[in-house]
Amino acid sequence: MFLLLCLCFGVGYAIVSVLYKWIARRKAARFEQHVSSSSREHEPWNTPEVLDGAQEAYYRKILDVSKSASEFEIQASYRMLLARYDPVRFLSLDDDFRNLAKRKTDEVLKAYEYFRRTHRLP
Repeated sequence: MFLLLCLCFGVGYAIVSVLYKWIARRKAARFEQHVSSSSREHEPWNTPEVLDGAQEAYYRKILDVSKSASEFEIQASYRMLLARYDPVRFLSLDDDFRNLAKRKTDEVLKAYEYFRRTHRLP
């Protein structure tokens, strides 16, 4: 009886671990698709010869704020995106998740740094 019980738990554990890995791979694929599609839209603007107006539009799109956004809205969006893409949240997942989260966090940090310099945000 004990061996049968151990066998059932072992099979159940194997099924759960396979399902967990499958779900993690699907989430990684969706996350990668989301991040790569949003960064692919902006690739031509990643050059240093960008005009300030286009650069500001690019950074506004990253932070998802409108042209008439206040300092408070820019800061709120920055904090929300940092919390969403914080690499610490993805420590238990694959390297793909962590790398994508790191890349997205770097974009958000760069966008906020631009607004700090140009609009004298705290």
